[in-house]
Amino acid sequence: MIEEKDIIMAGKFLKPHGLQGELNAVTEYPAEILEEGFPLIVDMDGIYVPFYVASFRPKNTFGSLIRIDGVDTAEDARKFVNKEFFLRRTDVAAFLQMEVDEIETEEDFTGYKLYDQNNDYVGRIEYVDYTTANILLHVKPDGAEDDSEIIYVPIDDSLILAEYIDEENPEENALQVEIPHGVIDLNRKK
Repeated sequence: MIEEKDIIMAGKFLKPHGLQGELNAVTEYPAEILEEGFPLIVDMDGIYVPFYVASFRPKNTFGSLIRIDGVDTAEDARKFVNKEFFLRRTDVAAFLQMEVDEIETEEDFTGYKLYDQNNDYVGRIEYVDYTTANILLHVKPDGAEDDSEIIYVPIDDSLILAEYIDEENPEENALQVEIPHGVIDLNRKK
């Protein structure tokens, strides 16, 4: 049985491509990690299920066209649209030539408090979205009543100023990011 502790968020399936069951996908890791026969783990109704890559064609560094064994039509492929897929931590570690416990992704920032470069509190990171050209932090300000008040903050490694980890109090984990002037107001969801 596949357990959550053994997998890591790796990407998301987007829309089908063509009629043969191929899917557009974005990955957090270079597309070269996806070779024929490689398992992609997908949450199917609360159960992590491995699906195997039948073929892939890189589109760019983090985008690919992926076909999964047994998914041979556009109708079959639609079952995977907007589903996130995961990789086994051991596979990612081997590909990156790292130890398994050294692997981190932007997804690890979910739940962190976010501060700007002036140390002003912005809100709590609800979700890390890497399905767009820029990785976006979905930040919910304190007191926000619903998701309509989410703030979208673009991020990359060069914008991260500091990370504070509190092992005993994980809800106090924080990230300080350089946020360009006006981005918070510009990216508020209306």
